[in-house]
Amino acid sequence: MRLFRRGKASFEGKVHEVLKVEGSIGLLKEPLEHASFQTLRDYWRRLEAYTSLEAQAEEPVPSGSKLLGRPLLRFFFDLRAEAGIS
Repeated sequence: MRLFRRGKASFEGKVHEVLKVEGSIGLLKEPLEHASFQTLRDYWRRLEAYTSLEAQAEEPVPSGSKLLGRPLLRFFFDLRAEAGIS
């Protein structure tokens, strides 16, 4: 969806926005050409802004002990369950 009437639709989210529409929607009969940036500098600024927002939205990277420990614990719990050991 590219065109909408102000007051009838709004974006939700910061990076991967979802457009919430009030009312009906339709399709354009002809393609709509869209240039979202004028220069390479504009492109890089937008890319940097979105990657920063995405990084802020992500969960922190787990520590080494959690990164290695959780899969090992899960393996042993699953192994016990498969063997029928309680």
